[in-house]
Amino acid sequence: MIQNTVELMRDYHYELDVNSASLAKPYCLESYPPQRYISSAREKGVPLVFGSDAHNVQDLHQQYEKVYTQSK
Repeated sequence: MIQNTVELMRDYHYELDVNSASLAKPYCLESYPPQRYISSAREKGVPLVFGSDAHNVQDLHQQYEKVYTQSK
């Protein structure tokens, strides 16, 4: 199912919103969407758009490296 969705995203020139805020939460520890979906989007050529749900300057780009290096 996810492969079909990712292919449609690519075909319609959509981007995947990747949010790292959950990685800072003690009981979640997984990005939104999960890493396997991010990797699938990268493999299919779907551009990623990063977000961190920052409400403070110090939270900008939190976990950016973790999200982007794991999905390569």
